[in-house]
Amino acid sequence: MAGAAPVAAALGRMWEERLPRLDATGAQVAITDRSGLLASVVLGAADRCGAPLSPETRFQIGSISKSFAALLALQEAEAGRLDLGAPVRRYLPWFEVPSRFAPIQVHHLLSHTSGLAQGTEFAGDARAALLLLRETDAGFAPGERFLYSNDGYKAVGLVLEEVAGRPYPELLRGRVLEPLGMVRSEPAITLEGRAGSAPGHRQLFDDRPVHPSQPLVEAPWVPSSTADGSALSTGEDLCAFARALLSGGRAPGSRPLVSEAALTRMLEPRAVDPEEPEAPYGFGIRTWREEGRRHAGHTGSMLGHVGRLAVDLEAGVGVAVLLNGGSDRDRLARDELCRFALRAAAALAEGAEPPPPPPPPPADLVPGAEAFAGRYRAEGGGGELELVARGERLVLRWEGSEVPLEPLAPSRLLPGHRAPEALLAPLAGLDRFAFRFGRDAAGRVVEVFHGPGWFRRSDHRGSPPPGPDPSWGAFVGDYRSPNPWAPAFSVVLRKGRLAMIAPWLERDEEVVPLPDGRFRVGASWSPDRLRFEDVVGGEARRAVFDGAPWFRAG
Repeated sequence: MAGAAPVAAALGRMWEERLPRLDATGAQVAITDRSGLLASVVLGAADRCGAPLSPETRFQIGSISKSFAALLALQEAEAGRLDLGAPVRRYLPWFEVPSRFAPIQVHHLLSHTSGLAQGTEFAGDARAALLLLRETDAGFAPGERFLYSNDGYKAVGLVLEEVAGRPYPELLRGRVLEPLGMVRSEPAITLEGRAGSAPGHRQLFDDRPVHPSQPLVEAPWVPSSTADGSALSTGEDLCAFARALLSGGRAPGSRPLVSEAALTRMLEPRAVDPEEPEAPYGFGIRTWREEGRRHAGHTGSMLGHVGRLAVDLEAGVGVAVLLNGGSDRDRLARDELCRFALRAAAALAEGAEPPPPPPPPPADLVPGAEAFAGRYRAEGGGGELELVARGERLVLRWEGSEVPLEPLAPSRLLPGHRAPEALLAPLAGLDRFAFRFGRDAAGRVVEVFHGPGWFRRSDHRGSPPPGPDPSWGAFVGDYRSPNPWAPAFSVVLRKGRLAMIAPWLERDEEVVPLPDGRFRVGASWSPDRLRFEDVVGGEARRAVFDGAPWFRAG
């Protein structure tokens, strides 16, 4: 591709500029058009010791492979073996989730509108994971709203096994990977597949928000064969799948994976994700408009890996980006690299000069900083904190120190110019929890939460908080699990209520008591359930979240 060398050089500069703030050591970026691969760029190294990274090195692609599962489901539907409008229990009679709503249908699984919990991600066997759903509740009527559920796609894989009579990894290899020539890809994460794959990276401290000041360690390798995100691939192989999306369901020289009508059905927007309203979800894929053109794709996040596949359907180009790091900053870098590469490819396809690479965004940019500024007093004693706005930056004055605050999830500030959901103070003693904010009915920031701490704006009184149930004190504490996806969470009592704080949830959730002794975690429609067990010495020794156990730490 004429001009590919400058694009590769620009991607290299972007990588070097962002590397000091990343939790990844390497990346692959591959660019394609409808006819074939245009460019393949390797950035960085495979690990912290500088082991070489090549275009043949595999990465865990996570939820990008949900697009594969949806394509397989549409194949079975076209063959007449799968009815997407049928209840899931027609194919999985043992599938059971407490619900007061109509039955979940297969298409609800594909569009994340089933009302199922997300899942705790540790079970490599899909049946074991889905059996835990008996301890949750369906959060809402199927089709009523969007709630991302990995367990929903685990169920898709099992449905496909039932109707096709073959294990899901065999279906994926025989029906998608081999026909598209994705010869370096694997349909499951196995111990054997670890050889030739990039090690993932994450930060050492798993009980708090991540920050570049924390040490970087290798992420665990967890075998899995479930349909929600257990494939290994390369940027170049993913570009073969991108070409199929760009060519009506086929790749050059191959028979169609599905008909154009089925591909249109896959891309049809079906649900709006409140966290990404600009990119509605179809069947295993998102669509959005950028620079006036229709795009489609999916992201993926695994233990120490992130990836993104995106295609510009009108310009006829696609991009795959894979990183061996797993933090929100890695997701931001992934999205930036992907967006630039896609724009550059579209420009070159039109015979235009590629755009210049964007500079790295400031780490401490806080859009709308002035809204958070002010003095806040701790309820029940415990001091005061002051937030000072300096342009679009926010400084915390605390015990004689000034600490610049950073957005906890910088990738959620793009695209557009959004107020952050939470801020992080990278200072020992404050870095265990993020600062989160409450607003009044008019939208004014009036309170700050930091772990168990509750601070109210000095000129705001508000209603007094409810008195907590005396028994709740037994539940307060830190809990841990061997599950590397969800290793730790804290339960705190603040503002008269219990809250669950989990770095892997990336948010604080209110814990609301239910009549059966369990607690709902999150909004009124949330399917997540928490219960506490084995109270000894006035403290619960075990907590069960969505059917999986955590144990009191210390």
